[in-house]
Amino acid sequence: MKQHRSIAFALTALVPLAGCATFIGGQLVREGEVPGRLIVRNNAGTPITALTISRCDAMSHGLSRISDPIPHGGALAFNVGPGCWDVMAGADGYCGTDGCSWKQKNVRVTMVSRRTQSVTFGPARE
Repeated sequence: MKQHRSIAFALTALVPLAGCATFIGGQLVREGEVPGRLIVRNNAGTPITALTISRCDAMSHGLSRISDPIPHGGALAFNVGPGCWDVMAGADGYCGTDGCSWKQKNVRVTMVSRRTQSVTFGPARE
């Protein structure tokens, strides 16, 4: 009986971890997929400091895929599996007495194997 409880506890503990890859954004290319090339261009007038790329059906946009900002006029390329993807770019904001500012845009793209798709983030509309 004690052994059954241990197994049940272990399985229960693993259930939340099963969706971790989806929660943090997931793999850009799954095993066996033939990727396409996603180019993210920054024409926003300010550096992109956070960039998430996740499948459209993911639970979360996940964590930023960049460690260094993409400067205005810069671009970054990623190998991405085929299918529907949400690409979100953001620029650092600040919090003050008037509230918080954070600029972000989300673009949905459909990737095709062996093809290149570009996404350009431009200035935010006021």
